[in-house]
Order: sequence, then structure tokens, then C-alpha cells
Amino acid sequence: MIEIQQSSLYKSLVRDLEDEPWVLGMFLTGSHIKSAGINDSDCDIYIIVKDKTLKKFKQKAKDYYYEKYEQLKIDLSNRAIQEISKFEKYALVGTSHEWDRYNLLHAIVEIDKSSGCISNAGSV
Repeated sequence: MIEIQQSSLYKSLVRDLEDEPWVLGMFLTGSHIKSAGINDSDCDIYIIVKDKTLKKFKQKAKDYYYEKYEQLKIDLSNRAIQEISKFEKYALVGTSHEWDRYNLLHAIVEIDKSSGCISNAGSV
């Protein structure tokens, strides 16, 4: 277990997202999993949501998650929250996000309610 995973605030975020009906998956990437994270590092997570729920979830993230988990410095950019149908094609060879395959390969999957689609993303 890496340092950020031991944080009670991070554990609370994972529990909240597990209980979120729109969320199919969540995983951690970036400097924290490479043991390069420092106190000022942001928390690079991807959140995968059900199709046709992206807009609703992004609003909830803005209204709830950003404030509640501000100390984690979560980056919830457009790339970080995706619908499952888009994520299934994300970072494939030949796509504009092919560069992100390395992050997916080394990601720490915290939630996967997608029958393995999220857990296997880096190996495609």
C-alpha cells in the first residue's frame, strides 16, 4: 500500500465513490504510484461512470467532491472523468491518448464494477 492509500481522507473518497450509483470504477495514477509523490503533489485519479451520466456526475463532483476532498488536490479534468464507452477506447494504439498507456498499465485500481474492463485497461 502506498502512502496516499493510507490517508483517511483518501479512504473516505474511495468509499464515497464506491457508494455512488453512477461510478463504475476509480483508479490512482501519477506520481503517487511511482513513489515520487510529495506533499504538494496532486492526486491523479480516473473516475469511470456509466454512459449518459457524465454531465450529472461532473456537476456533483464540482458541487461535492472538489470541496470535500480539496486537501487531496484531485485533478478531475475532462480526461480524469470518462463514461465507460469512451474509456473502453481510451489510450488505444493510434489514438490521441496513446501516451497515457503507461499510466494505465501501472495504475492502482480501487474500484471496478465493470467486469474487469477497468482493471485490464493498461494491458490492451
